[in-house]
Amino acid sequence: QDYSDMLRNDLLKIITDIEDVLYTATGNRIKDEWSDEVWGEFTRIKHKILDKAGDISRLPDNLVKVG
Repeated sequence: QDYSDMLRNDLLKIITDIEDVLYTATGNRIKDEWSDEVWGEFTRIKHKILDKAGDISRLPDNLVKVG
């Protein structure tokens, strides 16, 4: 459980890293000022990361010990 929590948190930190890059790439504009295209791509990536983070957090509950 601890390991999967660590992996989940690492994935969630990537969202912040992406936000920081987009902030710089858009001329230091806050999210409310991003174009619809940038916002759409960011949310698409963000949702994929959140889905995988959720999968990872549920992994310990879905593992079956054999033997």
